[in-house]
Amino acid sequence: MSPDQFVWLLVIGSSIWVFLDALSIGVKKGQVKGLADMSPLGWFIACLLLWILALPLYIANRGKFVQINQVARLDQNALAAGIAQPVNAADYQKCPYCAELIKREAIICRFCGRDLSISGSGIVAAKNVITTPRPTPRATDSIRVCPKCGVPMIIKVANKGEFQGKSFFVCPNYKQCQQAIPLG
Repeated sequence: MSPDQFVWLLVIGSSIWVFLDALSIGVKKGQVKGLADMSPLGWFIACLLLWILALPLYIANRGKFVQINQVARLDQNALAAGIAQPVNAADYQKCPYCAELIKREAIICRFCGRDLSISGSGIVAAKNVITTPRPTPRATDSIRVCPKCGVPMIIKVANKGEFQGKSFFVCPNYKQCQQAIPLG
């Protein structure tokens, strides 16, 4: 086999792999923005014509396609189970313990069963705070206990008001006891 034949075999073989892989992942046009916005057939043709550019571009964006289509599969599973709700990728987060995609509102991970937030009476968040992005505790931050309720407090970030963007400890039972302590 001559070197030219080997190169052509490599280009055609990897182009077929890209096409079949894109089909198995569920890649569709319109899933990502930019140059990588192609259908499986588009990826196949791009790999045939511009193999040296298209193959690395596909491999670099493959993780995005997998994540987007994992959320789409969750939507399909919800529809099959009879739970027809409009779903957006922003409605999901990764579990900090097992890294599976779960709903952002989840209190317990459905995969590993671990508690995602500490709640005393089931009331987890106040309306004036957001839970994302959740700041990571520094080494100087210790676990605080609510002086009124005696339950461990949660770190939150103010969404609006004069303390917008500031981190603080808040009691999981905030609506009843109104305890919030500035962080640091």
